Amino acid sequence: MAVKQIRSAAGVADQVGLYAMAGFLVAKKVSTAAIDGYKSLFSINREMQQDYYRSKGIAHAKRKKYSQAVPMLEKVLKRNPENVETLFFLGVSYLRTDKREKGIALLERGSKLEPKNAKIASALGMAYIQAKSYKKAAVMLEKAIAKSKDKFDLYYRLGMAYDNLKEYPKAIKAFGSAIGINPNDAKVYQAIGFAYEQKGDRKSAVANFKKALELDDTN
Repeated sequence: MAVKQIRSAAGVADQVGLYAMAGFLVAKKVSTAAIDGYKSLFSINREMQQDYYRSKGIAHAKRKKYSQAVPMLEKVLKRNPENVETLFFLGVSYLRTDKREKGIALLERGSKLEPKNAKIASALGMAYIQAKSYKKAAVMLEKAIAKSKDKFDLYYRLGMAYDNLKEYPKAIKAFGSAIGINPNDAKVYQAIGFAYEQKGDRKSAVANFKKALELDDTN
């Protein structure tokens, strides 16, 4: 089955789910139509429609069905462009479907609306790394870490950002924090080894390269 047909089928299924969910409203309108004079017995309450698309779209995104999440969340965002939850999940879905610029733009909007939102800061920091905007990445990842100090990936990505900015002491500190959370990840020892080498500390660089090799041998 072609991709277009699959998406069309998924869209039909979502619409069926919406109308099934709205059944009780239809029944209510049937019983009161003569009194209230509804023009259409099958018009769906817009607020309920928005709630349905939002919950369904977010569910798709959480299950990593990003291509299905996008059209549903776009409908929600069109009517409510400042809903931070929608901005986050649609932004992430764009990133995962090779629409990096659109994803970053939405996450930046969400970050402006909620500057202390750690989830948005984390996703935006990762996106900036992919876009090679390392200075912006470092700022966002520092924000995310301030709220979530036990996330290995945040420290590792922060180390990468500082390494690319040639701020090697900061990179070493971030990689060290990542090692503190997961001391058995070879790639971090390799990364911190390169940072030490660039800093001019050959002894520490060699020690970390050796550790990386030992972990590779045991895995």
